Amino acid sequence: MLSFIIAATLIAATAAQACNYSSICANHTMCQYPTTNYGPNCLAPVYSGVNATTQQQIVDLHNNLRRKVAQGNETRGNPGPQPSAANMREFTWDDELATIAQRWANQCTFQHDTCRSVARFYVGQNLYMSLSTGTPNSIQNWTAAVQAWYDEVQNFNKSHINPFQFSSATGHYTQVVWADTYLVGCGFTAFNNSDGWYRKFYACNYGPGGNYLNGIMYKTGTACSQCPAGTICDNGLCA
Repeated sequence: MLSFIIAATLIAATAAQACNYSSICANHTMCQYPTTNYGPNCLAPVYSGVNATTQQQIVDLHNNLRRKVAQGNETRGNPGPQPSAANMREFTWDDELATIAQRWANQCTFQHDTCRSVARFYVGQNLYMSLSTGTPNSIQNWTAAVQAWYDEVQNFNKSHINPFQFSSATGHYTQVVWADTYLVGCGFTAFNNSDGWYRKFYACNYGPGGNYLNGIMYKTGTACSQCPAGTICDNGLCA
């Protein structure tokens, strides 16, 4: 099985029909694709959607990896180890982010959508696709997707935490552990294509989005020692 990942980038805007998100950008994903129908690149759709059990799995996968960094247990890096994080937020699921991620996943296009932000904040995005010649099925392997994003830590230079320096080689990892991000919502679509490969497309949207050049990826220090006001410590994360 082959797999690919892609990190968020900014793409030039194009016009689209008005919708509830048109005040954010005219070419918002929800404006460009106003229905839940599959896009033309989904030649033979098999399954789409993320159920409640899988939603919790996705949240837990992210939080477990964020705790690993927050508690100073990540030894990898270029160089490593990664310092502990004093203000790492705990993730929860967000239905609005998930709806937009699913709408994009239903297009079966392995590149970033042009605009996915919401009224509350800018939205980041990580994408992953697996390819197989096996029998089509609806089984989702979010462990592989999230771990692939996170494993870019092996290339991350810990001196780039503050001020943050973006690299395309580590952009998935840095979004996964961006301290101020605390909401995630994801979509999934499985489909066949004309080239004989069976594809599974995973998309996660994050809010508020991270990877801000010269921003602060996270504050280094003892886990939970600088949690934002209104949050409490939950095993190394600010909840």
